[in-house]
Amino acid sequence: ILGEHLPDPPADVGQVPPNRRGEKLTFRQRFEQHRSNPTCAVCHDKIDPLGFALQAYDAEGAFIASADYKPSKKLKKNAKADDPRSVDTSGKLPSGETFGNFEELKQILMTTAKERIIRNIVKRTMSYALCRKLEIHDQPTVEKIVKELHETDGTWRDLIQQVVNSLPFRQTHVSGD
Repeated sequence: ILGEHLPDPPADVGQVPPNRRGEKLTFRQRFEQHRSNPTCAVCHDKIDPLGFALQAYDAEGAFIASADYKPSKKLKKNAKADDPRSVDTSGKLPSGETFGNFEELKQILMTTAKERIIRNIVKRTMSYALCRKLEIHDQPTVEKIVKELHETDGTWRDLIQQVVNSLPFRQTHVSGD
C-alpha cells in the first residue's frame, strides 16, 4: 500500500514457527523473534506494522475486542487467536511515524502517507494499463496524475479517466506475435 520495495525472500526463509509446547508467545512476539534475523527484518520492518494494526480484527473484518464479538463457526473451528484484550496493535512505519492502533494508522495513511499511497496506486494502475513496467519517461505522467488526484481527492473513476487519457496509454503499441 505504501509502495515499499520488498526484495525476494531468501530461499530458506521458512515460516514463523508456532509456539512450542509450554511456550505462550503472542503472535507479535513470535514475529519479533523472526525479525531478529537481519535478513528477515529487511522486509518485516516494512510489512509487520500494518499487520499488527489489523490484529484487532478477525479474518472476516469483525472487531474482536468488542463486547458483542462472536466468531463465525468457520473461524471458531480454525482460529487460535490471542486474547483480544491483550493484542498490541501499535507500530512504527518505515518513515518513523508511530501509531497505537488501527485508527491512528488510518489517520497517518489519510494524511502524511496519502500522497505515497496515491503514487503507488497510480504507478500500479498505469503499469497494468500499459502492459509493461513503467520507465523513466512515464514519470511526468505519473506525477501529473498523482498531483491531480491528491489535490482533488480523486476517485477510482478519476484515476481510470486520467490513465486512459494519458499520452503513454494513448500511444502504446502492443506488438502481436
